[in-house]
Amino acid sequence: MLRFLAISLRKIKGIIGAIPSIRSAYMVADRQLHLIREQLWIHALRFDPRYQDSRAVTRHGFKVYSQNDEDGILEQIFARIGSGSESFVEIGVGNGLENNTAYLMQKGWSGVWIDASASNASYITAEFAQLIASKRLKFLQSFVTAECVDELLVSAGVPNEVDLLSLDIDGNEWWVWEALRRVHPRVVVVEYNAGLGPSLDWVMPYDAKFCNSGTRAHGASLKAFERLARKRGYRLVGCNWTGVNAFFVRDDLDVNAFPANDSAEYHYEPARYYFGPFFGGYPADPREFDAIPVKSEVLGQ
Repeated sequence: MLRFLAISLRKIKGIIGAIPSIRSAYMVADRQLHLIREQLWIHALRFDPRYQDSRAVTRHGFKVYSQNDEDGILEQIFARIGSGSESFVEIGVGNGLENNTAYLMQKGWSGVWIDASASNASYITAEFAQLIASKRLKFLQSFVTAECVDELLVSAGVPNEVDLLSLDIDGNEWWVWEALRRVHPRVVVVEYNAGLGPSLDWVMPYDAKFCNSGTRAHGASLKAFERLARKRGYRLVGCNWTGVNAFFVRDDLDVNAFPANDSAEYHYEPARYYFGPFFGGYPADPREFDAIPVKSEVLGQ
């Protein structure tokens, strides 16, 4: 009897010891199934009549450094309207390894990054020191508001006709774009609140000190951005599949290269944040930027 109990105890211990590896294998399999499911879903989305239009930009999305598929969409937009002076300004850049302009910078563009986080500022100034020293990248640590955005961009040397403005500050994007007067981007990317649907025209009340609490009461709806864009001389050309960012092109550019319908109802993408892992891959590393040749045309020089 004792021998039986000892053998059983060893087996139980063996099973308990194997639990971590079983859990790990389950997590790997679950992630693989998730990616397969999202791949099938995205493949099905491509058959939506909106994406059959050769002028649609959403279907061209892919990720290099962007959070989701924004890199591919921006590449497609600039392939149609031209890359201009290859200049950018991005407000809300994280630590520099996952944003909407790092891929452009790797392709030789120059620009300005602005972020309010002290930890992000420390990381960027240390890990992107070579690009900053070459003057291809300028970094400012600042909390951007409607009151200061114009002065901040001008003081940073952002040209009047910068090619791309990317705006992601988790709340006041609508108000900051509405206040912008001294810089006229050719393309604007903003984060919209997909939880508000395609037709509701809603903007959060302005609060210069606003910090997102994680609820839906933040930012602005896609319809509100469509209205603001028309007022400022831009048209909506698409949103990314995860329902995070909206893309606008200035009216005086080749707008015929994009769908004729520029309404929020047509371009709206619902919140599909679960698509995020599909656009994953190996983690980015700032050393990837070390081999970038320094161009002679440097922003602000």
